Amino acid sequence: MTRVLRFLAVAAVAAPLSLATTAHGQIVELLPGDISGGSGETSSFTSTDSLLTLTPFIGATQATFNNNATRLGIDDQGTNANAFNDPDTDPANGNEELLQFELSGGAALFGFAFDFSRADGPGDDDGVIITGLNPGVDPGIVFSPAAGDLFAVYDGVSSVRLNLGVTSSFVGPDVVVTFTNQLATVDSTLVFRTTDTTQAGAQLAVTGISYEASPGNVNVGVDSVVTEADFFIIRDNFFATEATREQGDLT
Repeated sequence: MTRVLRFLAVAAVAAPLSLATTAHGQIVELLPGDISGGSGETSSFTSTDSLLTLTPFIGATQATFNNNATRLGIDDQGTNANAFNDPDTDPANGNEELLQFELSGGAALFGFAFDFSRADGPGDDDGVIITGLNPGVDPGIVFSPAAGDLFAVYDGVSSVRLNLGVTSSFVGPDVVVTFTNQLATVDSTLVFRTTDTTQAGAQLAVTGISYEASPGNVNVGVDSVVTEADFFIIRDNFFATEATREQGDLT
Protein backbone atom coordinates (compact mmCIF):
# COMPACT_ATOMS: atom_id res chain seq x y z
CA MET A 1 0.00 0.00 0.00
CA THR A 2 1.33 3.46 -0.87
CA ARG A 3 0.67 6.60 1.11
CA VAL A 4 0.41 9.97 -0.60
CA LEU A 5 1.79 13.20 0.95
CA ARG A 6 2.20 11.72 4.43
CA PHE A 7 6.02 11.68 4.22
CA LEU A 8 6.08 15.42 3.59
CA ALA A 9 3.95 15.97 6.66
CA VAL A 10 6.30 13.86 8.80
CA ALA A 11 9.28 15.83 7.56
CA ALA A 12 7.57 19.10 8.38
CA VAL A 13 7.03 17.99 11.97
CA ALA A 14 10.72 17.15 12.41
CA ALA A 15 11.86 20.53 11.09
CA PRO A 16 10.82 23.01 8.39
CA LEU A 17 12.19 21.97 5.00
CA SER A 18 13.36 24.34 2.30
CA LEU A 19 10.90 22.66 -0.07
CA ALA A 20 7.83 23.77 1.85
CA THR A 21 6.95 26.56 -0.57
CA THR A 22 8.23 24.88 -3.74
CA ALA A 23 5.79 23.40 -6.26
CA HIS A 24 6.06 19.65 -6.70
CA GLY A 25 4.17 16.79 -8.19
CA GLN A 26 2.46 14.17 -6.07
CA ILE A 27 4.69 12.94 -3.24
CA VAL A 28 4.26 9.23 -2.47
CA GLU A 29 5.59 7.65 0.73
CA LEU A 30 6.52 4.01 1.17
CA LEU A 31 7.10 2.43 4.56
CA PRO A 32 9.25 -0.70 5.07
CA GLY A 33 6.20 -2.91 5.53
CA ASP A 34 4.76 -1.66 2.24
CA ILE A 35 7.94 -2.64 0.43
CA SER A 36 8.53 -6.07 1.96
CA GLY A 37 4.85 -6.97 2.21
CA GLY A 38 5.66 -8.49 5.59
CA SER A 39 7.68 -11.25 3.92
CA GLY A 40 11.36 -12.10 4.11
CA GLU A 41 11.21 -13.47 0.58
CA THR A 42 10.56 -10.25 -1.37
CA SER A 43 13.39 -9.85 -3.89
CA SER A 44 11.99 -6.80 -5.68
CA PHE A 45 9.24 -4.24 -5.13
CA THR A 46 7.44 -2.11 -7.74
CA SER A 47 5.10 0.70 -6.70
CA THR A 48 1.45 0.48 -7.73
CA ASP A 49 1.97 3.30 -10.26
CA SER A 50 5.00 1.44 -11.72
CA LEU A 51 7.20 4.53 -11.32
CA LEU A 52 9.61 3.09 -8.73
CA THR A 53 11.24 -0.33 -8.40
CA LEU A 54 13.38 -1.21 -5.38
CA THR A 55 15.78 -4.17 -5.41
CA PRO A 56 18.23 -5.32 -2.70
CA PHE A 57 21.65 -6.77 -3.52
CA ILE A 58 24.60 -8.26 -1.70
CA GLY A 59 27.44 -7.27 -3.97
CA ALA A 60 26.29 -8.24 -7.47
CA THR A 61 23.83 -10.90 -6.21
CA GLN A 62 20.15 -10.07 -5.87
CA ALA A 63 18.95 -10.58 -2.30
CA THR A 64 15.64 -10.38 -0.42
CA PHE A 65 14.27 -7.68 1.87
CA ASN A 66 13.79 -8.35 5.57
CA ASN A 67 10.25 -8.59 6.97
CA ASN A 68 10.58 -5.80 9.54
CA ALA A 69 7.64 -3.38 9.31
CA THR A 70 9.58 -0.34 10.56
CA ARG A 71 13.15 -0.71 9.25
CA LEU A 72 14.07 -1.83 5.75
CA GLY A 73 17.14 -3.98 5.24
CA ILE A 74 18.39 -7.40 4.13
CA ASP A 75 17.81 -10.42 6.32
CA ASP A 76 21.04 -12.38 5.91
CA GLN A 77 24.35 -13.10 7.59
CA GLY A 78 25.28 -9.43 7.89
CA THR A 79 25.70 -7.51 11.12
CA ASN A 80 22.15 -6.14 11.19
CA ALA A 81 19.18 -7.84 9.53
CA ASN A 82 17.16 -4.60 9.85
CA ALA A 83 19.50 -2.40 7.82
CA PHE A 84 21.76 -2.30 4.77
CA ASN A 85 25.27 -2.88 6.07
CA ASP A 86 28.84 -3.91 5.37
CA PRO A 87 30.13 -6.40 7.98
CA ASP A 88 33.80 -5.46 7.53
CA THR A 89 36.01 -2.49 6.69
CA ASP A 90 36.62 -3.47 3.06
CA PRO A 91 34.35 -1.45 0.74
CA ALA A 92 34.99 -3.56 -2.36
CA ASN A 93 35.09 -7.27 -1.44
CA GLY A 94 31.56 -8.01 -2.66
CA ASN A 95 29.69 -8.46 0.64
CA GLU A 96 28.32 -4.91 0.78
CA GLU A 97 24.53 -4.70 0.98
CA LEU A 98 23.02 -2.43 -1.66
CA LEU A 99 19.62 -0.87 -2.33
CA GLN A 100 18.81 -0.07 -5.96
CA PHE A 101 16.20 2.51 -7.00
CA GLU A 102 14.84 2.45 -10.57
CA LEU A 103 12.80 5.58 -11.29
CA SER A 104 10.83 5.99 -14.50
CA GLY A 105 7.94 7.90 -16.07
CA GLY A 106 9.25 11.25 -14.86
CA ALA A 107 9.45 10.14 -11.22
CA ALA A 108 12.25 11.41 -8.98
CA LEU A 109 13.52 10.48 -5.53
CA PHE A 110 12.15 13.01 -3.05
CA GLY A 111 13.79 11.67 0.10
CA PHE A 112 14.15 8.94 2.68
CA ALA A 113 14.32 8.61 6.46
CA PHE A 114 16.55 6.55 8.72
CA ASP A 115 17.40 5.78 12.33
CA PHE A 116 20.09 3.69 14.06
CA SER A 117 22.54 4.23 11.19
CA ARG A 118 26.26 4.82 11.21
CA ALA A 119 28.85 5.39 8.49
CA ASP A 120 31.09 8.35 9.12
CA GLY A 121 34.74 7.64 8.30
CA PRO A 122 36.79 10.43 6.69
CA GLY A 123 37.54 8.72 3.34
CA ASP A 124 35.79 8.76 -0.02
CA ASP A 125 34.59 5.17 0.60
CA ASP A 126 33.17 5.98 4.03
CA GLY A 127 29.46 6.66 4.40
CA VAL A 128 26.38 5.98 2.34
CA ILE A 129 27.54 6.30 -1.26
CA ILE A 130 24.74 7.07 -3.73
CA THR A 131 25.68 6.52 -7.37
CA GLY A 132 23.73 6.94 -10.60
CA LEU A 133 22.70 10.59 -10.26
CA ASN A 134 21.98 12.38 -13.52
CA PRO A 135 25.37 13.74 -14.65
CA GLY A 136 26.37 17.18 -13.45
CA VAL A 137 23.28 17.79 -11.29
CA ASP A 138 23.84 18.41 -7.57
CA PRO A 139 20.99 16.71 -5.63
CA GLY A 140 21.09 19.45 -2.98
CA ILE A 141 20.72 17.10 -0.04
CA VAL A 142 19.29 18.50 3.21
CA PHE A 143 19.15 16.67 6.58
CA SER A 144 16.33 17.32 9.02
CA PRO A 145 16.94 17.74 11.86
CA ALA A 146 20.34 19.14 10.90
CA ALA A 147 23.49 18.20 12.84
CA GLY A 148 27.22 18.60 12.46
CA ASP A 149 27.86 14.89 11.95
CA LEU A 150 25.28 14.69 9.15
CA PHE A 151 26.49 16.08 5.83
CA ALA A 152 26.66 15.30 2.12
CA VAL A 153 29.60 15.58 -0.29
CA TYR A 154 28.69 15.74 -3.99
CA ASP A 155 31.45 14.63 -6.37
CA GLY A 156 30.38 17.04 -9.12
CA VAL A 157 29.58 14.22 -11.54
CA SER A 158 27.10 11.48 -10.60
CA SER A 159 27.51 10.42 -6.97
CA VAL A 160 27.15 11.82 -3.48
CA ARG A 161 28.51 10.61 -0.13
CA LEU A 162 26.42 10.92 3.02
CA ASN A 163 28.21 11.07 6.37
CA LEU A 164 25.98 9.50 9.05
CA GLY A 165 27.31 10.16 12.53
CA VAL A 166 26.31 7.98 15.45
CA THR A 167 25.45 10.96 17.67
CA SER A 168 22.63 12.15 15.41
CA SER A 169 21.49 8.76 14.13
CA PHE A 170 21.07 6.90 17.42
CA VAL A 171 19.24 9.56 19.43
CA GLY A 172 16.21 11.72 18.83
CA PRO A 173 13.70 11.46 15.98
CA ASP A 174 14.28 9.80 12.62
CA VAL A 175 16.49 11.79 10.29
CA VAL A 176 14.82 12.86 7.04
CA VAL A 177 17.05 13.24 3.97
CA THR A 178 15.54 15.43 1.24
CA PHE A 179 16.76 15.77 -2.35
CA THR A 180 15.96 19.43 -3.02
CA ASN A 181 16.87 19.17 -6.73
CA GLN A 182 14.76 16.38 -8.19
CA LEU A 183 16.40 16.82 -11.61
CA ALA A 184 19.35 14.91 -10.13
CA THR A 185 17.30 11.73 -9.78
CA VAL A 186 14.45 11.91 -12.31
CA ASP A 187 14.25 8.73 -14.45
CA SER A 188 17.54 7.49 -12.96
CA THR A 189 18.83 4.21 -11.54
CA LEU A 190 20.41 4.88 -8.15
CA VAL A 191 22.40 2.53 -5.95
CA PHE A 192 22.86 3.08 -2.20
CA ARG A 193 25.99 1.44 -0.76
CA THR A 194 26.93 1.67 2.94
CA THR A 195 30.61 1.16 3.78
CA ASP A 196 33.18 2.44 6.24
CA THR A 197 36.91 1.69 6.19
CA THR A 198 37.22 2.76 9.84
CA GLN A 199 34.57 0.53 11.43
CA ALA A 200 33.03 -2.85 10.70
CA GLY A 201 29.27 -3.01 10.55
CA ALA A 202 28.48 0.36 9.00
CA GLN A 203 24.72 0.38 8.47
CA LEU A 204 21.75 2.27 7.04
CA ALA A 205 18.37 1.47 8.62
CA VAL A 206 15.76 2.94 6.27
CA THR A 207 12.45 3.88 7.92
CA GLY A 208 10.73 5.49 4.94
CA ILE A 209 11.16 6.32 1.25
CA SER A 210 9.34 8.99 -0.74
CA TYR A 211 9.35 9.80 -4.42
CA GLU A 212 7.81 12.50 -6.56
CA ALA A 213 5.34 11.06 -9.04
CA SER A 214 5.05 13.41 -12.02
CA PRO A 215 3.86 11.11 -14.81
CA GLY A 216 2.65 14.08 -16.86
CA ASN A 217 6.01 15.84 -16.86
CA VAL A 218 7.58 15.61 -20.32
CA ASN A 219 10.13 18.45 -20.18
CA VAL A 220 12.24 16.72 -17.53
CA GLY A 221 15.35 18.59 -18.68
CA VAL A 222 13.70 21.86 -17.63
CA ASP A 223 11.88 21.04 -14.39
CA SER A 224 10.29 18.19 -12.43
CA VAL A 225 6.81 19.71 -12.21
CA VAL A 226 3.74 19.13 -14.40
CA THR A 227 2.83 22.55 -15.82
CA GLU A 228 1.06 24.09 -18.81
CA ALA A 229 4.34 23.78 -20.71
CA ASP A 230 4.00 19.98 -20.60
CA PHE A 231 0.43 20.21 -21.92
CA PHE A 232 1.50 22.37 -24.85
CA ILE A 233 4.24 19.88 -25.80
CA ILE A 234 1.76 17.00 -25.75
CA ARG A 235 -0.79 19.05 -27.71
CA ASP A 236 1.70 20.07 -30.39
CA ASN A 237 2.76 16.45 -30.97
CA PHE A 238 -0.67 14.81 -30.65
CA PHE A 239 -0.84 11.59 -32.73
CA ALA A 240 2.80 11.93 -33.77
CA THR A 241 4.40 8.55 -34.46
CA GLU A 242 7.67 7.40 -32.88
CA ALA A 243 7.57 10.41 -30.57
CA THR A 244 10.00 10.67 -27.64
CA ARG A 245 9.10 11.57 -24.06
CA GLU A 246 10.35 15.11 -24.72
CA GLN A 247 7.78 15.27 -27.54
CA GLY A 248 4.94 14.21 -25.27
CA ASP A 249 4.95 10.39 -25.38
CA LEU A 250 4.60 9.43 -21.70
CA THR A 251 4.54 5.67 -22.33
